[in-house]
Amino acid sequence: MSAGPVERCLSRAEIVRFLEGERPPGVHASEGDIAAHLEACEPCRKSRDNVLHELSGLEQSLSLLWTRERISCPHRDILAAYLHASLPGDQSDYVRFHLEIVGCDACAANLSDLREADREEPPAIQRVRDDVLRSTTAFLGKRKK
Repeated sequence: MSAGPVERCLSRAEIVRFLEGERPPGVHASEGDIAAHLEACEPCRKSRDNVLHELSGLEQSLSLLWTRERISCPHRDILAAYLHASLPGDQSDYVRFHLEIVGCDACAANLSDLREADREEPPAIQRVRDDVLRSTTAFLGKRKK
């Protein structure tokens, strides 16, 4: 991991992670460089100050609670089904929205981990697992009607 200056504004989620003592995924700058950036960059400073204000209050914002507790994050098995294109359209749309629009770093990391595990799995086992997952999804979908 290389260290250097922060080259872009940080997202709210990245700022929250940094303030909680975690390194934001994808940010390769040192802690000192991140702290310096949060002071020098006006949008990031304002976002940091807003987060600090929320954290210092007795009540936490709903947004912060949802982010911290990962309430809207799909379970890992749902991410696996998404990866294997075996989710119904509306669920697949939600997972895509969560990953691409919300930009959830935790779910992106889970999806990356699942992709890596798939590369290591023999193709025959992967086909059987995918067939079982598809047939189970179809069976359960029919039972709901």
